[in-house]
Amino acid sequence: MKSLASESPAPDASPTADTPLAIPFAMSPYRELGLKDLPAKTQDLVRKFAEDGYVIVDMDMDDFEATADGIMNGLAGRYPEEDRRIAEAWYDVPEVRDLATTPFIIETLTTLYGRRPLPFQTLNFDVGTGQAAHSDTIHFHCSPKNYMCGAWVALEDIDAENGPLFAYPGSHKLPDYDMTTLGLPPQIKNYWLYEQRIVEIMDGMGFKRREFHVKKGQAVIWAANLVHGGTHVIDPKRTRQSQVTHYYFEDGMYYFPMGSDPMNGKVTGREVIDLVTGKYVKHRNNGVDFPEANYDQCWRYERPLPDFITGTPDIPPPKGSPPLTPSLPAPDLTQGSVSQRLINLQESMHALRTESNQLKTSFEEIVEDYKSGHEWQVKAAEAQDKLEAMAEDNLKKDAYIKKRDQEFAYRAARRVTKTWRAVTGKPKDER
Repeated sequence: MKSLASESPAPDASPTADTPLAIPFAMSPYRELGLKDLPAKTQDLVRKFAEDGYVIVDMDMDDFEATADGIMNGLAGRYPEEDRRIAEAWYDVPEVRDLATTPFIIETLTTLYGRRPLPFQTLNFDVGTGQAAHSDTIHFHCSPKNYMCGAWVALEDIDAENGPLFAYPGSHKLPDYDMTTLGLPPQIKNYWLYEQRIVEIMDGMGFKRREFHVKKGQAVIWAANLVHGGTHVIDPKRTRQSQVTHYYFEDGMYYFPMGSDPMNGKVTGREVIDLVTGKYVKHRNNGVDFPEANYDQCWRYERPLPDFITGTPDIPPPKGSPPLTPSLPAPDLTQGSVSQRLINLQESMHALRTESNQLKTSFEEIVEDYKSGHEWQVKAAEAQDKLEAMAEDNLKKDAYIKKRDQEFAYRAARRVTKTWRAVTGKPKDER
C-alpha cells in the first residue's frame, strides 16, 4: 500500500504563508484551502479525522510481521499480573521503537497536523484492559493545545470478544475537560471521579460509542481530545496484542495536566524524548526556548536511559520542592514504572470503588424494594384491621338496632293493648 502522506508534502495550514495558525491542519478553519491541491484519498482521510476525531489506516510497513513478532517475543512473560501493560518498552525492545517511528505513521501525522510528530511514549498490551473512557488531554497536554495524538496498532486480529478499543466519534470537538473544569482538585487521586464525569458528559450529550474491530496490521489514529477507552474481554482465553504510541509535535510546551493548575500558576512539565532521533526535545513557547527549570515540577523518564538517547540535560530541582520523579535505576518492566504503578493503583482503587458503588446501589434497591413491600404489607394489615373493626362495629350496631327495634315493637304493642282494654272495659286477664 502506498503511503497516503507520501503522495504530497504536508500542507500549510494557514491561508497565506505569512499568517500561520497554531492549530492542527485537520482542525484549521483554512483546511479546505490546503486540501484542494491534494489527492482525493488524502482529502478524505483529513476530512474524516476532522469530523470523527480518528481514522483507521492499514500500516504501510514492509517488515510489519517481523516487527510484530519481535515485540510479542520480546515482551512475552513480562506483563505484570495486576495490570497487563508495559510502559516505555522501547528502552530495551528495538521493535517497539521501530513500530513507533515507522515512516508511514510519521508522514501521515505530518499531513494531519502540519507539524513534525515526536513519538515520546509507548504502551504495550497482551490482553484487553477494559480501561474506562477518558481523553488523552488529561494525561498529556501541550501548548499550543491539540498538538498531541495517539496511534494504536493491532498486532493480531481484534474483535468484540477480546477487548477492542472504543471511542465516541466527534467528542474531540468538545472543550478540554481537565480536573479544574470538572470541579476537581488536579490530583491523581481524583482520576476515578474524572472518569465518572466524562461518561456522564458523553451520555448527557448523546454521543454514541463505537467499537474498533480491526485486523492485524491496522492502526487507529485519534486526536488528543477524543474520548476513548477499552471494552471488557468476553473471551478470557484470547490475547489482544497491541501497541499504543503517543505523539507530541514540535515547537510546543509539554506538561502533565493531573499535576497542574495553570490558573493558580502551577504547571508540571514533562520531559520529552523524540524516539525518531533519540534526542531530547526542548520546550518552546512562541518560538522561544522555555527551560524546564521554570516549571514548578517536571516529570522525567527513569534513568539510566538507553544508549541511543542523546542530549538529555540534567533537569535542576523544581522551585521550592524536590523533583517529581527522581533519578531511578533502569526500569523493571515486569513490574512497570513507579508512575505507572501509581496509575495502576489508582485504576484498581477506581475499579474497587465502582464495584462498591454498584453493590451499594444494588443493596439500596433491595432495601427500597423491601421497604416498599413491607410498607404495603403494613398498610394492607392496617386496612384489614380497619375492615375487621368496621365489621365488628357494624355487627354491634346491627345488634343494637335489632334490640332497639324489638323493644320499640314490644312497647308499642303494650300501649295498643292498654288502650284497647281502656276503651272496651275488659279486665286485664280477659282475652
